[in-house]
Amino acid sequence: MTQPHFPGQKEGERIQLIIRKHWIIYLFFSFKFILTLIAPIGIMSALTIYKIIPAGYLSISWSFFLLYLLYGYLIVFIQWLNEELDTVIITNERIINVDQISFMHRQIAETSLAHLSDVRGQQKGIWADLLNYGMVEMQSGADQTISKIFYVPKPFKVAEKVLGLRNDFFIKHSSVDSLKDNSEAGQANAGHVFDQSPKNTHTEDHSEQRENKQQWRHDAPKDNTLPNQSSDNFHSQ
Repeated sequence: MTQPHFPGQKEGERIQLIIRKHWIIYLFFSFKFILTLIAPIGIMSALTIYKIIPAGYLSISWSFFLLYLLYGYLIVFIQWLNEELDTVIITNERIINVDQISFMHRQIAETSLAHLSDVRGQQKGIWADLLNYGMVEMQSGADQTISKIFYVPKPFKVAEKVLGLRNDFFIKHSSVDSLKDNSEAGQANAGHVFDQSPKNTHTEDHSEQRENKQQWRHDAPKDNTLPNQSSDNFHSQ
């Protein structure tokens, strides 16, 4: 199974969670679509059938009405697109907030998980409690809002999972730092032992020289007795 990717994804970075909006937004836009588009079509058809609009103005009336429908479809589509493309991507390293502000106007912000201090889930209203959707807000250490997304399904579980990802991030980086410190300490100890090794060989050389001197002193009298003995023999002769 292939992992999902996004533009700007770093090497070794994995997507852990993608936060999208609840399906309730489609219901809202369905009501808006009916009220702003389908209902006027019925009204215009009734005016034409019952000949309330004069025949000379009928073509002009329908032309303006079609322009209204085209504009209405465009407005509803842009509003739906703004809600649909609002996404929060959470990886094992950072938080990427994709905010679709308006048509062809998108803002992307990213924050490291190290700066995340608090995640709050909130449900407000009868429909939010019944359908289990709400708001999720992420804050940094300075109480600044990193991301705030509405109509999130299961907001409390999402907040709990984001906090778990933050804790995993700190555990991972703390273990890496401890391993780095241990390796540096091991290298320092190894260098210290290496510096002492020449001193030990130097002391061994001194001990060997002392043994050679003592052996020479023990052997010296034996060599000195030979001339004395030979001289005594020479006088005796």
